[in-house]
Amino acid sequence: MKKQTRAIHTRFQSPDAYNSLSMPVYHTAAYEFDNANVMADAFCGRSSAPDYSRVTNPTVIYFENKIKDLTGAKDVIAFSSGMAAISNSLMAVAGAGKNIVTSRHMFGNTYALITSTLSRFGVGARLCDLTDLAEVEKTVDENSCCIYLEIITNPQMEVADLRALAEIAHRHNIPLIADTTAIPFTEFDSHALGVDIEIVSSTKYLSGGATSIGGLVIDYGTYEGFEKRMRSEMLLNLGAYMTPHAAYMQTLGLENLDARYRIQSANTQALAER
Repeated sequence: MKKQTRAIHTRFQSPDAYNSLSMPVYHTAAYEFDNANVMADAFCGRSSAPDYSRVTNPTVIYFENKIKDLTGAKDVIAFSSGMAAISNSLMAVAGAGKNIVTSRHMFGNTYALITSTLSRFGVGARLCDLTDLAEVEKTVDENSCCIYLEIITNPQMEVADLRALAEIAHRHNIPLIADTTAIPFTEFDSHALGVDIEIVSSTKYLSGGATSIGGLVIDYGTYEGFEKRMRSEMLLNLGAYMTPHAAYMQTLGLENLDARYRIQSANTQALAER
């Protein structure tokens, strides 16, 4: 089955009451349960039933499941923006006394998050040239919590060797976290190159004509404990989950991914030929 076919065949988590062909927008904060036991299972994570829309919502879950179907990821969490996806991911692996190994070349707000905001909470920034593997090896130490990079830096257009960086990260038992927004994740298999956690600003691709803002954390399940911390701590305590309406809009964008990618490819080729 082709990707564009899989994109439209993810099953609803539960049958829709009116047999809708498209997942409805569940604009609700809370949900009704048949009894206390069913409710306890939902709130304690023993069932897949949604409990509260700050953490789980049927429309958002459906969107996340589509991304899982397309990428083969263990888990996907949709956030309210790309920066929310980045900050939640880094806070999930970092802590006071830890450091993030990264480049000086990255999106300005990401740079400020790592070098300024997180530093106020005791997280260090170890900046180095990620294209110089010897320098990266020297920069990683026992307190490093991850290697973080953009696969094509914004705006410097720097490209580092993902496989080589993954080898260094895994040798030190830390994850390689990559922002892959510059290349549509539906056409680029970052996990095959060693990426453990992929971050995407879905604003840039799935929202189509800039209809909505969102971010995705695509977890391939290769860094132990990450999924649990994201689901049981980050979502609960920081409250940056994607809204159901944004998830609905971006689901439509995802279902049209093949046509969108072909248009983008044609535009890129036309620019190159000028």
